[in-house]
Amino acid sequence: MKSANLTVLVPVKNGSRYLDRKIENLKACCLNCTQGVSVVISVNLSSDNSYRKTLSLVKDDSRFRVFVHENELSMLENFQFLLSKCETEFICFSAVDDFTNEFFFTESIELLQNHPEIVGAKAKALFIPPIHGTAPISFSIFGNEYQRYKTFIQF
Repeated sequence: MKSANLTVLVPVKNGSRYLDRKIENLKACCLNCTQGVSVVISVNLSSDNSYRKTLSLVKDDSRFRVFVHENELSMLENFQFLLSKCETEFICFSAVDDFTNEFFFTESIELLQNHPEIVGAKAKALFIPPIHGTAPISFSIFGNEYQRYKTFIQF
């Protein structure tokens, strides 16, 4: 594997029904990213076999690291855990039910490298079926740390 420049952080809590598509999508994104990608998955005390299913889907793929928690973590604690495992220049949070364009990682890294004044990139959100309603989802990086976390968790 080429040296990773991006780590995708995936929190999982009872996400078994999404894992097949999620892992398939991540593998395709990894193949198409010229920068090299690693994936860290944190399975948070799930009761739906998420941990075993994740292990079977990633098998011996060295791009993936999988952690399981015996005690339930809050959403914020799980995000903090994931961040503690990251050693690359760029990170991407991606929920277990999120799926991205196969070129999103490459395009985002190129954008960030070519425009150092930009601090982040976000994919357009489209929900099929529209489980979150029909309103577009957006969030701001403005405000104090608490406000940003609250908005991030809300969406």
